[in-house]
Amino acid sequence: MCRTSYCHISSLRHARNCLDIGTAREIASCIVGSRLDYCNAVLYGTSKQNLHKLQLIQNTLARVVVGARKRDHITPVLRQLHWLPVVYRIQYKMAILTFKAITTDKPGYLSELISFDQPARQLRSSAHRRLTVTKCRTNFGSRAFYHASPAVWNGLPSVITSNLSTLDAFKRAVKTHLFEQSLHP
Repeated sequence: MCRTSYCHISSLRHARNCLDIGTAREIASCIVGSRLDYCNAVLYGTSKQNLHKLQLIQNTLARVVVGARKRDHITPVLRQLHWLPVVYRIQYKMAILTFKAITTDKPGYLSELISFDQPARQLRSSAHRRLTVTKCRTNFGSRAFYHASPAVWNGLPSVITSNLSTLDAFKRAVKTHLFEQSLHP
């Protein structure tokens, strides 16, 4: 994936002078951004080394789109493009997939894996709509959807998870939250 992404970035670099920033951003998102988002559920919990490789791809792509130099700091460039770093993109996609499984019960095989936490007695946190976290014995098991989905969902603020209005509103709220979190870790 890294090799083909860099090949596409190189092609975009050659054509970048002929494109305005909006068009370059769209091409970058379609060609390379889709590769970064491919199988985010599988990438959740992967090693820091693999995440670093993907982050380098995104950083190079952002520099090509904006026309920044290699030595320029990448955070302002990502902020200008309004792109989430790879770690937060994975969390974003997991949150969206969980939202769809909760609200539409589709896909059925994923919605069967998650359930809301029902405490034995009434607690103040009962209104927060937390998901039941299953126990895992292995690191590999903690990357599975039935464990990763509740971990990401319960990590979101209760303001976002308790107000399940529309998919667009949820996407906007989650992206804003993760974008602020990525700027101030």
